Amino acid sequence: MHSSLTVLQYALKRLTTLALITTLAACGGGGGGSTTTPIVTPPPAPADTTAPTISLAGDAEMAVEQGTEFTDPGATASDETDGTVSVSVSGSVDANTAGTYTLTYTASDAAGNEASAERVVTVADTTNPTIALNGESAITLVEGNAYSEPGASASDSVDGQLAVVITGEVGSDPGEYTLTYTAIDAAGNSVSIDRVVTVEAAPSGGGDGSGGDGNGDGSGGGTPADTTAPI
Repeated sequence: MHSSLTVLQYALKRLTTLALITTLAACGGGGGGSTTTPIVTPPPAPADTTAPTISLAGDAEMAVEQGTEFTDPGATASDETDGTVSVSVSGSVDANTAGTYTLTYTASDAAGNEASAERVVTVADTTNPTIALNGESAITLVEGNAYSEPGASASDSVDGQLAVVITGEVGSDPGEYTLTYTAIDAAGNSVSIDRVVTVEAAPSGGGDGSGGDGNGDGSGGGTPADTTAPI
């Protein structure tokens, strides 16, 4: 009986020692050594797949008067990752030649994402020519006198000097006559101006030039002189 108890005590002691050794091994020993910190690798950043945003300065459709100067308002671009990014422009506008022109604005971020926007510029001549009369806009003639046309001149900001077409005529009879002068440029813009010509009636004749009754007989028609002396 005593020997069985001794064997049991010995077995329990061995089991306790084994458990302690296992626990110390799991904790890195127990001898006061340094513990190893595990290296944590951060997850990779998500890929940048978002293109920049382009904002046009001014309107996407612009009209420019032919012969004037065109100034590109430009554009700006921003990106969620890179912030402000540069903008490049392709295309050009010839303000001296009528037509439709397209400007393309492009921006790219560091990840290679690209965005673009367009502006359409229409160049056209919409300005009327100018016209000026030679001489007065109102002329008065006396009936029987011939009318001499002074003419007019016209110019255009794009086409330069233009021909002037005259409609209407001046008659020989007394009255008021209107002449219209018109000029049209190559784009179809036109301008007109009027001249009024008034023909007045000639003055009527004054008398028949007889200068008296024209009898010339010397008889006279008055009372004879009294030549008798008083009594």
